[in-house]
This record gives sequence, structure tokens and C-alpha cells, in this order.
Amino acid sequence: MAEGRRQAAEKRGRRSETWAALLLRLKGYRILGRRVRTHAGEIDLIARAPSGLICFVEVKARADEAQAADALGPRQQARIARAGSPLPGEPARRRPQRRTLRCGQRHSGRAAATFARRLASRRLRSGAGLVQSHTMRDSENAVEYLRQLGHAGPGPHDIARAALMLASLDHPGRPLAPCQAHLDEIAELACNEAPLLTHAETGALSISNLLAARYGYEGDRLTYDDPKNADLIEVIARRRGMPVALGILYMHAARAAGIVAAGLDTPMHFLVVLAKGGLEVLIDPFNGGAMLDPEHTGAPPRMGGRDIAQHASPVSDIDVLLRLQNNIKERALKAGERGRALEIAKRMALISPSKAELWLDLARLNESLGVMRSAREAYEACLQIARPGQNLHNEAALGLAGLKRLIN
Repeated sequence: MAEGRRQAAEKRGRRSETWAALLLRLKGYRILGRRVRTHAGEIDLIARAPSGLICFVEVKARADEAQAADALGPRQQARIARAGSPLPGEPARRRPQRRTLRCGQRHSGRAAATFARRLASRRLRSGAGLVQSHTMRDSENAVEYLRQLGHAGPGPHDIARAALMLASLDHPGRPLAPCQAHLDEIAELACNEAPLLTHAETGALSISNLLAARYGYEGDRLTYDDPKNADLIEVIARRRGMPVALGILYMHAARAAGIVAAGLDTPMHFLVVLAKGGLEVLIDPFNGGAMLDPEHTGAPPRMGGRDIAQHASPVSDIDVLLRLQNNIKERALKAGERGRALEIAKRMALISPSKAELWLDLARLNESLGVMRSAREAYEACLQIARPGQNLHNEAALGLAGLKRLIN
């Protein structure tokens, strides 16, 4: 019985420390350490304030602020002060100033009391490793990269880089290094937060704070149908995008933080599911990464019918990239730009060459534009993939027969 109570208290304490760390992050603090052992005892959190102040944080899980403050008497405050003092043998420093801060924020009935002191000339390092970046050469062949991606299977892949390579086809000659550096920075910051993320909910809050609060990514409601919203290069430049493009960035950041992330095949509005610590949460990248209730999930941009997430299932990275490209293709067709739609259809077949429906679509677009040889090759590719008797096989056979009559 006593052991069970101890374990429950330990779990409650860890959860409270996670919430306290996230609250500090939202205020602009940088978490430098968690449960740090010193010569004077353990420190729950060490954080750097926006002003540069180094804060030693003691977290107490209590029903209100008053009870939390009562739990931090002179003895506890003295211990925290000793923890920030120079170690024996360290050079003497100017006597640090001390001040006490009380955080009045509450979250789920928990309060955090924060005690901070200024340390003269002390520098703390986070110790988190840097995420290695991919070197992007201007001469890199995006088409070949995407072809190899298609042959590699459904994934998981470096989905943000793949989306960047797709976008690069519309920006010939434009250096990709700045965009890749931005993606690497996102991954590095997310990786630094990984030790604090004990389950999917804390992960969702941290990733939302990084992408929405820090970088300003949000859904483009004013010009939702602008093709730029599905072009990752433009999305990074504008910090605006459609749900699937933003979702790719959220998946990129979550995976860097050690969270399992996948897109959902919801028809009206793209969502992302995160999994960690035995929990799963749904987030809406279009609305700042907000966590959603699967029982009441609609289409946040209010542009269609209800989007029932509980009937959806995770999809592969390739399917996410196909959805991204399909948004561009459908808008091109709506604008009467069949040549543009054909180009996007070629990219879709390139990254997913085993999907018969993509070859059938490519064949029909080629035929509509009078590119008969390419249309024939696409019909034949569809016939090789689709099983005889399937609708796709029958449609491709009829299309190829009709095409042959036109040519002859």
C-alpha cells in the first residue's frame, strides 16, 4: 500500500514538473536541465529567463498557490540557494542576488512556485545533442531523389525534406540551403525538448509552442486555395499553409522529439496523430496544433462537411505527400491549367509508382492534352499493376483500346 502511494506521488510529481516546464516555455524561458543532481541536492528544473536570469525551480503539486507556498519554507529555500552556490574549489564570484518569484498559473489544479537567483558569470549548457543536418547541394537532382523515395516504399521517410524536394521542382535555381537550415533548426529545438516530453499530450503542447508560438506557423484562412499553401518553400517563407503542408512540419518536429507521428486519412481536413508514453492525441496543424477530441472533430476551416476523425486511420508518409500534391493538382484543374495538373500527376506517380490509380489518372491527363505516346505508356503501367477484373484494370484496358483506335 505504502509503495503504491509512493509511486503515485512520484508520477504526480513528474507530471507537475512537465507542466511547469511547459508553462515556463510559454513565457519564453529555456529549460536547461531537469532533475539535476548537485552537491546540495536535486533541483527540479533549471531554466534561463528571457532576460538571461538563471532560475532554479522547485515544483510543488498542490491544490492552490497558498498550499504550494506553504510547502516551500526557509529550509527548502536555503537548499535551493545552496544548490546554486559555487562548488568547493571553484573561484569566488561576486555574491549573487537572490529573489523569490511566485508563479500564480494553475493547470489541472497544480501550482508551481519558482525560486530564482542571479548567478554572476555562470554559464549553463543544455547538453542536448545537435541534430545533424542534411547537406543540400544546389546541384542535387530532385527528380532522382524523388524516384528513389518512391522505390523505397511507404516510409517513414524524412517527410519534410521530401516535401522540400517536391517544391524545389517549381523553383529551379533557387537555393534550398536556407529552407533546409530552417528545418534543421526546428528539429534541433524539438530534440532539445525530448527529455521533458513524457507522453503525447506534453509532446503536442511543446510542438505547438515551437511551431505556432515561436515560429508563427498558422493556417491561411484568407487565401486558402492559393497553391503556395501546398508548396513547402513558400510555406516556410510565408509561415502560412494548408493543413497537410503544416502537418508535415508538425510531423517533422514531433519525430525529432522522439514522438511517433502520422497523418490521418480524414477526407475534409488533414490531422496528425501523435503517440508517446502509451497515449495518443489528435492535433490540428491548421489551428496552431490544437489538441482535439476525436468524438467532436469537424473541419476547422469551415469549408466542408464534418470530418469524423474516429473513423480515420493513420496513413503512410507517401500518402501524406500524395495528398499534398493532389491539392495542387486539383486547384490547377479547377483553374483550367491541365498542363500544370499533368506535371503534378507525373510527380505523384514518381513518388508512388506502385499505385495503379495514379497511372490511370496520368494516362487520362496525357490523352486530354494529346500526348498520346505518354498516355499509352501510362495506361500500360496501370494494367501491369492492377489485377485483372478490378475496376482500375478494366478502365485502363478500355482507355488503352480507345486510344489505339484514335491513333490508328
